[in-house]
Amino acid sequence: MSDHQLRRRVLHGLAWTSLQSWGGRLLTVAIFMVMARVLGPQQFGLATAVVALLGLIQILCASGFVEAIIQRPALEDADANLPFWVSMALAVLLGVALVPAAPWLARWIGTPGIEPLLLLAAPVPALGIAAGFQSAFWRRKLDYKTLALRFFVSAAIGGAAGIAAALAGWGASALVIQLLVSSVAGAIWLWWRPLWRPGLSVRPQSFGPLLRFGSNVAAIRLVDFVSTRSIEFLIIGAHGVAALGLYAVGAKVYQVALQSISTSVLDVAMSAMSRLAGDVGRVRNAYLAAVQISAYVALPAFVAGAALTPELVQVLFGAKWVEAVPIMRLLMLLGGLQCLQFFNGTCLNALGHPRLTLMVNLIRMVFMLVALTLFPGSNAYGMTIAFVAAQLLIGPLSHAVTWHTLGLDRLELARRVWPPLLCSALAYAAVAFGREPLAGVVSGALPRLALLGLLFVACVALLMGLFLRPQLRTVWSLFRGRRG
Repeated sequence: MSDHQLRRRVLHGLAWTSLQSWGGRLLTVAIFMVMARVLGPQQFGLATAVVALLGLIQILCASGFVEAIIQRPALEDADANLPFWVSMALAVLLGVALVPAAPWLARWIGTPGIEPLLLLAAPVPALGIAAGFQSAFWRRKLDYKTLALRFFVSAAIGGAAGIAAALAGWGASALVIQLLVSSVAGAIWLWWRPLWRPGLSVRPQSFGPLLRFGSNVAAIRLVDFVSTRSIEFLIIGAHGVAALGLYAVGAKVYQVALQSISTSVLDVAMSAMSRLAGDVGRVRNAYLAAVQISAYVALPAFVAGAALTPELVQVLFGAKWVEAVPIMRLLMLLGGLQCLQFFNGTCLNALGHPRLTLMVNLIRMVFMLVALTLFPGSNAYGMTIAFVAAQLLIGPLSHAVTWHTLGLDRLELARRVWPPLLCSALAYAAVAFGREPLAGVVSGALPRLALLGLLFVACVALLMGLFLRPQLRTVWSLFRGRRG
């Protein structure tokens, strides 16, 4: 595939995954908004614990085979058969095991009342495996239109079921029902007209390389899961289920934004960079372009979310969630910096160095667990402070490994990042100073959100327009695919 053809397919895929991510996540947030106004912290805490457990099970079952299938340059349909049956067997086994293990798991994580939710969620791992393997073949083609449509349809159906259950008074079960129905709808959508059908013929000679690559990816994801999601289990243990509910609501916008970037950019980047794996120079250029685009687009968006947190929480979730404001503000500021390092692991994996990514994530995991254990805080916000501080302290390690592997000039990368970072910081300060005077004039949270949002955008646009016009033209040309 030529550079021009690859660029066109990447940009087409980026357009559809961006639509899926940002449009679909907005739909998800809208559904979450309704549920947050019906349900309380205790119910959100229970459901969040279930989702965290399912996430862990999903990583163990998938074993990284989906990413291995995407990354493999030459693949025959039979190559995916054995990985599929192995993953599906694990998913069914662990799903069935949730039934007798539910009481023990409830005691282990200290959440009485979680047993019926685990039983309700038991089919989700198998549904995730079925959808994941089918989606791998669409991603290999860089054909993200079907995946985007599938996401919209499944999210809408699951959201409608969840809202109906919440309004009917089903409590935490409503959130699990949303996940279950969405998983069923998504799997049906992909398997209605599949690109690939599992068969009984297996190829042991291809299973070994897929397993080796996939096990590294699975280990990376498992370590990353512990690094990022262990805070949820620790909050339950230290501060109770209601505290986890506050954290879940405070972290929702942050998580949605990170997932949107992951789906819209990283999936495409992984598929595209895997095609360039033999040319470090081209991967380097793609990495620099991706980081620069994120710095000028994603970074200001996260900082804006942090600046507007008080108004966002009140408008989106209601005044009863005011205790989630400081949690959300800290996490959004963290997300602004994390979006700049998202491409590190993708780049290393595409170059065939998943062990380097694993090493970095393993060090991060140990650091995070030590920090959260030693500094649990007095509430969910206190533990969030420890979480953010640990992420910031360990973050430079990921950059250092990636830059060394690519042979990057650190000053060149810094020149691409610090201007939008400074503009975003100044706009954040403008909103902070303007909030109190505006509150004396405008009483409603929604109009204040709109006016302060306009102030942030105006500050960023003015500063970039006055001082960064050449850089903006460069970013625009990179996005359109005219360079790099």
